[in-house]
Amino acid sequence: MRANLQVVQHSSEHSMAVLTLTRESGLLSVYHDTDLYVSREFMIGTDQLGLATSEDESIFDALLLELQRSLDYFESFYGMGSVTDLRIFPQLKATEKMAMYLQNLSNFDIEFISFAGDDDNPGLEPHCFHAYCAALRGVSL
Repeated sequence: MRANLQVVQHSSEHSMAVLTLTRESGLLSVYHDTDLYVSREFMIGTDQLGLATSEDESIFDALLLELQRSLDYFESFYGMGSVTDLRIFPQLKATEKMAMYLQNLSNFDIEFISFAGDDDNPGLEPHCFHAYCAALRGVSL
């Protein structure tokens, strides 16, 4: 369940959802043919996801509901078909557990967006994700 950023950057001719999470919130972006159609923020972040237990997975249910609402809007308003590709950033223990939960209750093809790091370069910080993606597209902020 791992994808590099080129998969997202070159997602032409089909629809893809990208879920990015910070400690306090999440942002779902829906793209078709590399154009952004839906961007929706919600107040579920990695801190909340990390608190989920096998006895209480209600936060995963809340996140799934937010995803379904956003994707239903995209499908009904734009008429471009359903979105089955979901990419998630960052890959943490909490987001991996969430991805397994979502995979069991949905038909998403789930992969993580990877910014491989090493000892000299630890990879991309989560708060830099959107700026990095804009830079790849040549967008000036």
